[in-house]
Amino acid sequence: MITTLKELRTYIKADRERYGYTLRKYIIGKLFFMEYSRAIHLLYNLRLCEYAKNCSRKSPLHTLFYLIIRWNYQRLQLKYNTFISLNTCGYGLYIPHLGGGNCKLQINGYQLQRDSWCCNWQ
Repeated sequence: MITTLKELRTYIKADRERYGYTLRKYIIGKLFFMEYSRAIHLLYNLRLCEYAKNCSRKSPLHTLFYLIIRWNYQRLQLKYNTFISLNTCGYGLYIPHLGGGNCKLQINGYQLQRDSWCCNWQ
């Protein structure tokens, strides 16, 4: 559960390290529509949404922030056909490809099958 900004940065950093993230690689991936750049974008929004959900009871402004972030994350889930529930995956999540199909997820070296507890694929 991500409850502080320090934890949020740690989760995002660990997810990006699994992809060998560099800013140059990410920009090139965005320009040429590479799948890893979309996966990094989805994971960033997932972590931001988890943080916003866990902090949404602090004030009405946090609740509004959560609703906006949640709407954006749901839009990306539909766009990429990849559905991951909030607060279910630890740091270091790696998604080999987006969308349905036969997929194995990796979390910190452990492989999970497509119908695992971590994801709700439809």
